Amino acid sequence: MHEKQRRFSFGKYKGETIYTIICTHIGYVMWCLNNIKGFQLNATEQALYDAVAISIIKCDVKMTFPSDELKRSIKDRDSLDQLKTPFMMDRMGFLTYGASESDNPLTEILSKIHPDTRIMPIPDMLGSLMTILNKEAHHHGEDYSGLELNDF
Repeated sequence: MHEKQRRFSFGKYKGETIYTIICTHIGYVMWCLNNIKGFQLNATEQALYDAVAISIIKCDVKMTFPSDELKRSIKDRDSLDQLKTPFMMDRMGFLTYGASESDNPLTEILSKIHPDTRIMPIPDMLGSLMTILNKEAHHHGEDYSGLELNDF
């Protein structure tokens, strides 16, 4: 999973690595996949795209494009169905990962692109999970907003 980092040779991100743009502006990569004939991701880029896209869907991050378009370019359908990804979005909307994922090749790519990427400590991770659970509960007409992490 350690292929040479390719760079965009066109457009507003000319010279930037595809890894970087997947992690920072995935909508641009999605647009390229859907609109530029012959534009394809290599295996590592695709795995990174899938993981980032799934984290956006899993954490219900609001994007400027429909999530259905994001889903169309995900190749790992099993991970999409299970919402399985090494990444999460922190409370500020930044891509991050738990300490248990630090040896994952995809998180290694992210930490090289953004050395300041924060590994979420367990309380922050649980807080993010509580946010996801509260959104899901609200969607089903339930209210768990008064619960605290200590209640579990």
